[in-house]
Amino acid sequence: MNRSLQIVLSIFGWWVLVVLPGVLTLAGAFGDLDVDTEVSGAIVGVWVLGFVAQLAMLYVVAKAVGHTRQWWFLVGSLLPWVVDWSTPVGPGWGLLCIGAAGLVAAAMIYLALRNFNLDVNGTVVTGTVVKVLKNYMNVVINNVYIRRRVLFEIPGPNGPYQAKLAMLCEIGTSPEAGDKFQLRVDPKNPKHFEIDPSHFRAS
Repeated sequence: MNRSLQIVLSIFGWWVLVVLPGVLTLAGAFGDLDVDTEVSGAIVGVWVLGFVAQLAMLYVVAKAVGHTRQWWFLVGSLLPWVVDWSTPVGPGWGLLCIGAAGLVAAAMIYLALRNFNLDVNGTVVTGTVVKVLKNYMNVVINNVYIRRRVLFEIPGPNGPYQAKLAMLCEIGTSPEAGDKFQLRVDPKNPKHFEIDPSHFRAS
């Protein structure tokens, strides 16, 4: 099975796990539920199992894609509960949230395939840090990494150009003007680029 198909199937599987408890609720598997019905512990247990399963599936997605995105886990922490709790309100709300989850999954597939194509077909170049841009809000991840926005100068077929990239850096470290990084650049869209995962910092 090629990587592109693995990516699509893993994200589709994630979507199925997100919406399955809601679909079962709409199908009447737990009896007639409405906004005034007390939700039983058994139903909540099924919802919790679905929540845990879809979070685990995100790691399968990450393995297929080759990297993780923080917003995947933010969505995975909230979206299943939105779907689950909307279904007792009414079929309309339930179907709307299931459809919204489908749109999220479609966006994940598009972005994941786009980044996979960049990993495989991107042109490797050496970019130079022009400056680290000011953060209006510091985003710290796992008390280890902090998000920085970096302006790069990148060589291109029509001459060098500048473009911005958000990077995760260990707290206490940061790129400085003049630092060089190996980048992968989309030949069709030079503003779409990433740090080359196989060579983080050029010598």
